[in-house]
Amino acid sequence: MKNLEQERKTEKKETVQKSTENVVKSSNVEAKKAGVNTAEKSNVKAKAKNAEKKNFVAFFEKNTWLIAGIACIAIIALLVVSIGTPETANVNDFQNTGSNAESVIKMIIVSSNRCAGCEEANSFEVLFSAEGIRYNVQTIEESTIDGQSLIQALGIKKLPAYVIEEESIGSDATVTTSAGEFIPLKKLLQIYVGQGKGTYNEGIFQFPEMDLDEITRPKILLEEPCGNAENINIQLFADPYDPNSIRRSMDVQNFVEILKGLDDVNVSFGYNYLPTYSRLLETYWISQFGGSQEVVRENIEGAARYLVCANREFELKNFNKLQQEMYALYCDLNAAEMPHYGAEQLSKCIDSNHFNSFITADELKELERKAMLYDGIKLSQCLFTVENTRFPASIELAKKVGIIRTPTVLINCQYEVRIEHMGKAVCRINNNLPVCN
Repeated sequence: MKNLEQERKTEKKETVQKSTENVVKSSNVEAKKAGVNTAEKSNVKAKAKNAEKKNFVAFFEKNTWLIAGIACIAIIALLVVSIGTPETANVNDFQNTGSNAESVIKMIIVSSNRCAGCEEANSFEVLFSAEGIRYNVQTIEESTIDGQSLIQALGIKKLPAYVIEEESIGSDATVTTSAGEFIPLKKLLQIYVGQGKGTYNEGIFQFPEMDLDEITRPKILLEEPCGNAENINIQLFADPYDPNSIRRSMDVQNFVEILKGLDDVNVSFGYNYLPTYSRLLETYWISQFGGSQEVVRENIEGAARYLVCANREFELKNFNKLQQEMYALYCDLNAAEMPHYGAEQLSKCIDSNHFNSFITADELKELERKAMLYDGIKLSQCLFTVENTRFPASIELAKKVGIIRTPTVLINCQYEVRIEHMGKAVCRINNNLPVCN
């Protein structure tokens, strides 16, 4: 048995090594040759940070360490993270602090021509280049022999994927983590593997796109689809109190309504609660007003329970009406005009008096009436059970497919996209739809 096991390990190692050797080019690619302007990237980062600051209340501006810690707990809720290690992929995790940065990292990008929107710049290259980390990169298509070999040998589940040779990461490749630690890049990648964000096999690291620069990018999952060209399955992962979920809520609603109105396609829509900003609101509320975590969380998650149950037990029009009334209240807007509000108008929700205070039970009952959720027994049963059934199921599904931010849309269990890429993904699945012409 030992000999057989050793032969299998040797064969697997040779397969992985052969796959990488066949596709890695020998030329060194420096930051300037990668087509990334460091100064320009810095300006973009600065502008993004300034814009981001405007979207947080004073409490969160003064407690950035708390935001990082709580957000991480919410995002990787079912993962065990060692104390003292960086808790989430972050831009700062790739600040090169080595004196000479002589290492040339060998990296393969496994891409897919089927992925709608995946032509955007990936975060690994952007950050390596912006921070002056030298690397050698080769991009291969999934449909090629080399692509299929790497996918099978490394168990790749999502594209684009990044394959990095451990031996190419020299000791001088040191990075500063988001926690302020100075550690070798190799150790940081090992930590990410330990957190379940990637894999390591026989000297090869493999990671899916982790949006290290906080820009959510489209991905394609290499799993069995849960729909087809005539049956489109759309799953939205959102947090009712997340400013970005609010900002894009009407975009999702309008897009799904358009698809539902087509005669030649069936569309199923699911609302999945993934707590992100709600965990920050929970901590803020307790610090400001006190109360037990259990009671505060139950109040905060009331909005998610109603949205999940409206989606599960009633028609789309009832769900949409509930969401419109909910955000009209929360954002101090006219409910009748909500369907016509775009992302720009809804981004001003943070200026409302209701922002960062949860919607009360009495307010939810009034919203229930306005949304015509009149079936008391059906709704009551759902509200009673959803926290213990649907919430864990949504979080488990998000963990399985690697969704960590809200809002994110999963289409046919294949395309993980930003809301603005929903149309591209649907048209990749069925290009004969009227919306694709």
